[in-house]
Parts: sequence; structure tokens; C-alpha cells
Amino acid sequence: MYEIMLVDDLEIFRRKIKRMKLWNNSYSFLITQEAGDGAEAIEKLRKHRVDVVITDIKMPKINGIELLKVIRQENLADAVILLSDYTEYEYAREGIIQGAFDYIGKTTNEEELRDILKRLEGILCQKVSNNLSKQKVIINKDLEKMTELILSGDMRATVMIETIFNSRFSVTSCQCESRYILEIRDIWNQLIERIVLACPWIIMYSKFEIYIVKDDLLLYTFDEIIEEVIQYVKDLVKSFQIYLPCYGETLIKNTCFYILTHVNERYSVTDVAKKMFVSKSHLSEQFKKNTGMTLVNYITLVKMERAKILLRTTNLRYSEIAYQLGYQYSEYFSKVFKKYVGISLTEYRVNSKSI
Repeated sequence: MYEIMLVDDLEIFRRKIKRMKLWNNSYSFLITQEAGDGAEAIEKLRKHRVDVVITDIKMPKINGIELLKVIRQENLADAVILLSDYTEYEYAREGIIQGAFDYIGKTTNEEELRDILKRLEGILCQKVSNNLSKQKVIINKDLEKMTELILSGDMRATVMIETIFNSRFSVTSCQCESRYILEIRDIWNQLIERIVLACPWIIMYSKFEIYIVKDDLLLYTFDEIIEEVIQYVKDLVKSFQIYLPCYGETLIKNTCFYILTHVNERYSVTDVAKKMFVSKSHLSEQFKKNTGMTLVNYITLVKMERAKILLRTTNLRYSEIAYQLGYQYSEYFSKVFKKYVGISLTEYRVNSKSI
């Protein structure tokens, strides 16, 4: 649906245009705004852009030609159709030179306006298609960059997601319109897909169901939705700060990936070093140097964080969780967990259920 603003200093003429039957049969164009002169039109357009402006040429304060120039300069509408009488031909001609889509006489019949709008619809459709293609390329590049920021544990990702949404949607404190909801979800889903594709193991350590934009978005303002999405991104960044403490170093990243992916296995530092085709001493030294923690402590961290997920999301017995994490004895697993978290397995499960 393309929005139209009707501008004329004579209300009786605006009423005449609105009463035309073509609006009843048109699913493409809708008159959503009116103005009595060019100055009023500019003020309203700066608050809410429309697709098409149909304007009289001769008006007080700011005439149709001056209005056209401002619209073109500030990109307040995609097309302008001028209304003129037969004595205003030179004005109409100037309007075409200034970029008006077309002009019609004020005594025009409905068919002439219908034909102009039909031609305009084809052009607007093509423009929308071209814009969507360009925006898709831009969005893909932005998502690629933001994915990299999240994976590297960089909080600048929160600024970037806000920038993407603010540049994409022209709303702020108003209720979020339904036409934006699918786009917001699509952008978010694309981001999640990129993250999971790059790090499939993340689904074992994060509850991705919480990263789904709410179904009742229409109840929220755009600012509230952005605030919630930013919080989701913060949570993701924090997760990667924990699990990939040194994303830039290939050896350390590959070591982390291996441990995260094989969390259910029982292995030693020596076993991990063999998988990385380096000596135990070299791997231990490099890991400590780049992350500030020992490899043994990192292995414990990964297994305990996974244990917390299993305690919160399943009803598995503690012995079953221990087995899933590569621990031979559940008693030892319980001691390690209490030392890491500060409370027992039972206390943690009870507390997590009450949240």
C-alpha cells in the first residue's frame, strides 16, 4: 500500500479528490494525509514521509513548485503529481523540469488520475524491489560484521544492532507497526543462523529459545523492542567472552572449539594437545599466556557451564549428567560442581526452577 498526501488550499477540492471511486477499488494507493498549503505539507512530511504527494501549484505561503523542490531536496516522498489549471502551464512545465512525475488539470476526470497512478505504481514497485536488493546487501554485510564482533566477545555489537534497526525503520516511540515485525524477526533470525553456523556448539551452552522476539510485539514501542534486542546481544557477547576467551589466536580458538564440541567426552590436556598436533607443554603455555587461565581450568569451566544448562533444562539424575560430561564418578562430579559454583547440585537445581 502506497501512502498519498493531498495538498490544496481549497478544502472543497480535496474533498472532491477523496470522493473519487478509484480509491474504493484501489488496493495500492491510500490518501493518509492532507495539508492546506506547502508549509503545512512540509511540516507533516518531516514527521511522516509518504510515497506520493498530489499537490496544487498555486497556494499561499509555499506554492506547489517550492514544495516540490523541498520534497526532492529532503527526500520526503518518492513522487509528486502536480495539479494545475490551464493558465498554469508554465508552472507545470517547470514542475516537470524540477522532477515532478506528472501533472494533470484540476478539471481532470477520474480516469486520467487512475492512468497516472497505474503508471506510477509500476515505477514504485520497481523502486521498492531495487531498494530491497540494495538493503539486503547492506544488511548482509552488517550482519557479517556483527557476527564477527559477537564471536570475538566485542560489546560494540550492541551498538551495531541498534544502528541497523534505527537505519532500517523510521519509527521511535510509537507502537511498533505490524509491517516491521517480520523484518525485525528476519534480521534477528539471520544473525542467529550465522552464529550457529560458525559455532554449532553454542546451542549446547545457550538457551536459544530466549532469543526469539516476542509474539506480542504490537504491544511494545520500537524503543522497547530495541532495548530487549540489545540485551539479547549483550547476553550472546558475554557467552562468547566466557567460551572463546581468545578468538583471534587460531591455536587457542581451535582448542576451545574442540573442548566445547566434545564436552561429553573424558580427556586430558595431553589428549587435547595431540588433537591440536602440538606438545602438551606448548599448548598449556600458549593457552595460559593468551587467556589468563590454565587449560585444566578451562575444561572444568566448559563442563560446569554445560552442567548448569542440563540442571536447568532437564530432569536427568546427577549421575546421568556426570556421565554425559565424561565424569566416571558422580561423587567427584558433585565436588567439582560445588567448588566451581559455590552451591550443591541440588541447591542449584532448586534455585533455577524457582526463577
